[in-house]
Amino acid sequence: MSGPVLMLLALAIFASTDAMIKALTEVHGPYQILLIKAAISLGPLLAIAAASGFATLRTAHLGFHLLRGGLITGAFVLITYSFSVLPLAEAYVVSYTSPLISAVLARFFLGEALSPRILGAILLGFAGVATMAAPDLSGARPLGLAAAAAGSVLWAANVVAVRRLGRTESNTALLFYSSLVSIVVMLPLMPGRWVDPDPAGWLLLTAMSLFATVGGYCVVEAFKRAEVARLVPLEYTAMLWALGFDYAFWGTLPIAWTLVGAVLVIGAALIAERTRPAAIDSPRGGG
Repeated sequence: MSGPVLMLLALAIFASTDAMIKALTEVHGPYQILLIKAAISLGPLLAIAAASGFATLRTAHLGFHLLRGGLITGAFVLITYSFSVLPLAEAYVVSYTSPLISAVLARFFLGEALSPRILGAILLGFAGVATMAAPDLSGARPLGLAAAAAGSVLWAANVVAVRRLGRTESNTALLFYSSLVSIVVMLPLMPGRWVDPDPAGWLLLTAMSLFATVGGYCVVEAFKRAEVARLVPLEYTAMLWALGFDYAFWGTLPIAWTLVGAVLVIGAALIAERTRPAAIDSPRGGG
């Protein structure tokens, strides 16, 4: 398959994963969902590592891996909570600010340029989020929007860490250590929070975990086969999946302000990505 086709497949897989996560939050908390996801994901990752004699897991940057694992763990918990109280499409709009946030963090931690055009894109992106949020701040919606925003900040910090680690570390190592950290952090939080999944719940949890792993590898392979500039704009097709899943499974249609905000945020992200070397910075990268 070509790079763009692989990217579109990965985005469909990630959106399906998010829909499964949203369904699971009706019974299980974010901590339990992350723990099971990370534990199930370790199986395929260990099998891949074993094929190379575990050479792909060797690292001289364990501290960076632990930091990245903590960032991913926090981002997943926050974004999973946002899925539980927001439509997927609204959570996605907020998550699309992650490339903008990562541009700011990269300026301070990696020394990357932050041009006036990128600064303008950042302001436009946050104006889009404000446009979507302002008409309705009732109930748990403000907390859900705040959780999605905080999760996007943590994911953006993770992207900066990946740019440092990606120079020397294998993709398997990146996925393995983040899953391991999630397990270590989540296990002590389980007493009193664990809810035994029924057979359907185990099926959904297993599918969600495997989908996330497969989607992550599809993204990696897509970037090997096509230029970044051809792939990054495809990221925003995931919004179509989110809108479809919201309607098909929860009977939710977006209000006009959500769509206006989405256009502003996506436009801002595209401006930023075309102005600097890009990466898929969305919090749906599979860890």
